[in-house]
Amino acid sequence: MSRHAIRAEPRQPDWGKLVTQNLRLVRYVLHRLVGHLPASVDREDLVEAGFIGLIDAARRFDPERGVKFDTYAVPRVRGAMLDELRAHNRIQVSLQGEPAGAGGDERGGRESASYEPDPRERVEFEEQKHLLAAAIGNLPAHEQAVIRLYYFERRLLREIGAKLGLCNSRVWQLHRSALKRLRFAMRQQEMPTIA
Repeated sequence: MSRHAIRAEPRQPDWGKLVTQNLRLVRYVLHRLVGHLPASVDREDLVEAGFIGLIDAARRFDPERGVKFDTYAVPRVRGAMLDELRAHNRIQVSLQGEPAGAGGDERGGRESASYEPDPRERVEFEEQKHLLAAAIGNLPAHEQAVIRLYYFERRLLREIGAKLGLCNSRVWQLHRSALKRLRFAMRQQEMPTIA
């Protein structure tokens, strides 16, 4: 027998098992956020983001730190959902045509005389509009049509369906798919490039 004891490596938890055992955390966080969400937010997109946050938490979790997995994972799941909401908001604002606070006051939609957008904010908004326009141009034809009719021509889903010869559920699927593609494209633009 060797004089030196063999030191066992700390056993890392099986992250796949951690995820499957803690899927309830995603619904828990969603339930806590749901009262604060606008109707335009798709809950399933948040669930998807929450799952990604849960997987990331499971991969990074270190049981040697003495923290319960629930305690470690909930803020990461919530953060992933909030990131999804921020991305959703940037796209919605860009599609609506003006930065937050620039158009009118929240109570009645009247013009606010006291708000003047910061020139830097205006430049950032214009850059986002150009990036979004390019991303919309890269969408498949049916998705482009749905985005154009819904956001720019302010058509209802049933009107879009009638115009394109599609049922309402298919129009909604195309809308969701287009928003996911746009979110992905906008996130790609935010990533810093490594020189």
